[in-house]
Amino acid sequence: MIPILKTIAVADDDPIYTQALKNLLVSWKIANPFIFFSNGKEALDFMLLKEASELPDILL
Repeated sequence: MIPILKTIAVADDDPIYTQALKNLLVSWKIANPFIFFSNGKEALDFMLLKEASELPDILL
C-alpha cells in the first residue's frame, strides 16, 4: 500500500539523497514535498525497504 502523505521530507547535506526522496514522493503523487528527516540516506533506505514491492526503480 502506498502511503497517503501530504508532507514528508528530508534535511540532508547530500543533495543526491534529498532529490531522490523528492522524486520518490512526487512519484507517489505528493506535490511539493517538504523535508524534515535528519538523514536523507537513512530515510530513503527505510522508504525503499518499506515499500520495495510497490516502488518504481530509482537511480541514484
